[in-house]
Amino acid sequence: MLAALADYALRAATLGHLEAAAALQTLCEQLPARDLAAAAKPVPAMAAVANVVVADDVAHDQYFNVCRVSGSEGTDFLRSILMAARLFHADMASVYGPLDAQRFAAVGSGFAALLGAIAGIRVAPVEHTATGACAVPTAVDPMRRWVLGHQVFATLTQGIIFALQDFEIAVRAPDPARAREALKLAADLLMASASAFRFTGDFAPSAYRDLVRPSMMPPRAGEGFSGLLSIDHRQLVAMLVRTRPLMTEAVVRFAPEHQRLTMALNHVYDDHKFVCAQFDGAKKPSLRCPRSSPLPGVEQLDRYQRARVGLLYPNVGMDTIIVE
Repeated sequence: MLAALADYALRAATLGHLEAAAALQTLCEQLPARDLAAAAKPVPAMAAVANVVVADDVAHDQYFNVCRVSGSEGTDFLRSILMAARLFHADMASVYGPLDAQRFAAVGSGFAALLGAIAGIRVAPVEHTATGACAVPTAVDPMRRWVLGHQVFATLTQGIIFALQDFEIAVRAPDPARAREALKLAADLLMASASAFRFTGDFAPSAYRDLVRPSMMPPRAGEGFSGLLSIDHRQLVAMLVRTRPLMTEAVVRFAPEHQRLTMALNHVYDDHKFVCAQFDGAKKPSLRCPRSSPLPGVEQLDRYQRARVGLLYPNVGMDTIIVE
C-alpha cells in the first residue's frame, strides 16, 4: 500500500482531475473494508442554554456530514484523506473547464504531499496559488460546495496536526532532519488549506446570503454555529499552543522552514478574510459570536490571525491566546 501511495504522490501533479479521482478511488478500495456506520460515535443532542439551542462540535459534524469513529483503526485517517481528495478532484472535474482546472491546485498538491509523507517520500513544495476574484462557475452547487469544502478543510487540518505531532517528537528525540521535514509538511498543508478556503467559497455572494448563511442560523442550526466549532480546529490550536515552546529553537535552527510555516499560516487567514469579505464579512459579525462581539467577521479574523501567528514566535509580545 505504501508503494501505491508513493506512486500516486509522485504522479499527482501530472494527472487531470478525473484521472486523480479514479486513482484515489482505486487506492481507497485497497484498504480493508470498514463499516463506518457501525463504528460511528453516538451523537448526543445539542445543549440548550436559557431555552436557546446552542451549536457545538456535534452540530458542526452533523451539518458538514463528518463521521467520527470510535476505536479508530490505523487506516481510518488514510481512508479520510483518500475520500476527501477524491471528492475534491471529482468536484473540480464536474464544475471547472480546462482554463480553470488549476485554480485550486494547491489543494490537490497538499493531499499529494500528505500521502507522500505517509509513504515516506517528499514531493515538490505546495505553492500558494490564490488569485483575485474570478468569474463564478455556473455549475457549482453552493450548499454542496460549502459542505465539501469544509470536509476538505477538516482532513487537511488533521494532516497539519499529524505534522506538528511529528515535529514535536522529532525535536525531543532529537532528530533535526525529521523535524525539518515535519515543518515542511505542516507548511505545505497550510498552503493547501488557504486555497481550500477559496475553493469552499467559490460561488455567488447572493447564494451565501440567501442559502448558506440562513442554513447555519436558528431555527435550522443552533445559536453561534461556525466552522470554528470543529474538533479538528480546536485540536490544531491546542497543538500550536503545545508546540509553542519548541518554536524558540525552530526560529533559529530551522529558519527557512519556520519562515515558510509563518508565511503559510498568514496565507490561511488572509484567504479566510478574502472569502469572508466576499460574503459581506467586512460589515456583518460572525455567526460564532453575533451577540458577544460587535466586530465584523473580517476584524475578528484579524484578531485570530495575530494570536495564532504569535504562537510561532514565543519570545515576541503577542495578544492573548485565543483557544477557539
